[in-house]
Amino acid sequence: MPRKKAERRINLLLFFTIAILGVILFVATGSLRDRRDALEAKKQHVQELFQEEKEREIELDRQKVYIHTRDYIEKKARETDRLVYDGEMIFVYEEK
Repeated sequence: MPRKKAERRINLLLFFTIAILGVILFVATGSLRDRRDALEAKKQHVQELFQEEKEREIELDRQKVYIHTRDYIEKKARETDRLVYDGEMIFVYEEK
């Protein structure tokens, strides 16, 4: 009889130990899941920022090519320095 009591106590102790470990694992898993979700959201945000910067880089490359064209140079010369070709006439209107 005492042997059965000892086995019951050992079985009960083993059961509670496994139950406590199960609860700890359940809580830890939930915490890790929350952290994973937060990291996934951050990763998505960083990927969006990266894509925006890639698009900006492409636009800057286009502008870099455009500023070396004759059209751009002519436009800027007309706008900022008011330069014209020989034979062109400039009309200036008075504002009232």
